[in-house]
Amino acid sequence: MAGETQNNVWPLSTFYFSVNIDGKDYTFQEASGLALKTNTEEFTNLVVKRGVVTVNSQLATWCSQTIDSGLSNPVVRKSITLSLMDANAKPLQTWNFVYAWPVKWDISDLKNMEGEIVIETIEFAYSYFNTKNYIWPLK
Repeated sequence: MAGETQNNVWPLSTFYFSVNIDGKDYTFQEASGLALKTNTEEFTNLVVKRGVVTVNSQLATWCSQTIDSGLSNPVVRKSITLSLMDANAKPLQTWNFVYAWPVKWDISDLKNMEGEIVIETIEFAYSYFNTKNYIWPLK
């Protein structure tokens, strides 16, 4: 059957994931920057994207205070957990980003002829991350 892999297991879908920052859940439409490199101490930054909302949030306040301060104030670091979920909202894989802080915030281009949703992108640096998988190794 097309799409099947060994042991009748299907590839994971990126459709359903959650982002939790310091105990509070946030909804994003995209996450990237999940990468490991060898022979380097640098990590790629975690990048998340979502539609801009008009309600001020704890996340927006944290980003604003951190980025606007220009490092003149102590950086407040938080834990960020990204979980890839199955169709029943159970985690399949979880990444925990330790001592994370926002380093960049931007919004998509504004184009009056296209009528698209305005997307905000937030980039986080972090000290390190660990991962937990709930489905491997397959038996």
